Amino acid sequence: MGEKESRNTRVLSLFVKLSYGDILKKKEEARHYRVTERTIQRDLETIRSVLEEERKMGRDDRMLLYDREQNGYKICRVYEKQKEDTEERSM
Repeated sequence: MGEKESRNTRVLSLFVKLSYGDILKKKEEARHYRVTERTIQRDLETIRSVLEEERKMGRDDRMLLYDREQNGYKICRVYEKQKEDTEERSM
């Protein structure tokens, strides 16, 4: 498998995990795929960018976020993020 195909497969695999509700940690994913944490960060930025474009076009309502409590990345619906922000401000 070439480098580009390997990256595409890895990004798609990360996206599927996120779509199932998994919390992704860069260090663990880097170890699993035998790449650097920076490589995983770039993969996550690709996913974030695609979700943002889809959201702007009205085709998707999800976004990629870093969850500080769980120390990992997750996908959530935009309205879930707005609800969390509102709850944090009311505390």
